[in-house]
Amino acid sequence: MDILQIWEGLDTGANTSTNQLVKLAIHILTIVANSAGAERFFSLLGIIHTSLDSTSIHNAATLTMETRLEHISSHQTRANLNMAKMNQTPLLWA
Repeated sequence: MDILQIWEGLDTGANTSTNQLVKLAIHILTIVANSAGAERFFSLLGIIHTSLDSTSIHNAATLTMETRLEHISSHQTRANLNMAKMNQTPLLWA
C-alpha cells in the first residue's frame, strides 16, 4: 500500500489543525529528493575533474556564487536579460 494514498484518504479539505497536519504530510511525501542543485553548482563552475587545488576551487565557487547573487538581487536573471534584448519590459522591472 502506498503511504501517500493513506494520507490523501485522510484529507478532509477542512481548515482544521488536524487536516493541516495531513496536508503537511502529503506535501513532504511528494518532495522529490535529488542532487540537481549540487550538480548545477558544479556545472556552473565547470569542474568535473581538474588539477585545481582546494583553494582555487573555493575561490572560484565564492566568486561564482557572489556574482549569481548580485545578478539575482538586481533582477539580472537570464529571463529578464532575454526580455530586455527583445525590447520587452521585464515583469520584475515594471
